Amino acid sequence: MVQQTLLEAYRFQYILSGAGHPHFASTLAGLTTDEQLERVHPREYVRAIREVAPSEGTVHLDPDTAMNRYTLRAALRAAGAGACSPRIEASTLLCACGSVVGA
Repeated sequence: MVQQTLLEAYRFQYILSGAGHPHFASTLAGLTTDEQLERVHPREYVRAIREVAPSEGTVHLDPDTAMNRYTLRAALRAAGAGACSPRIEASTLLCACGSVVGA
């Protein structure tokens, strides 16, 4: 039991230390681009969402979807994390094999 707990704590610390590495921080900080969004959504849809995104207050896109001034940025960051996940996985593999991250 103690050994398993220590192993889990070590693994958690390893993940956190990697997530704090400048390479991952810069990769995760990026927002997705319109070009990336347009691979999965029509250009008109992407433009329409950008146009209705409020700078203050709340806008309801439909009865159960609301946007405030933070929603668009949060969505772009989340989509950006998804778009960069293959690069993160490759870097994690390199790091686990002993190579320098981001080299």
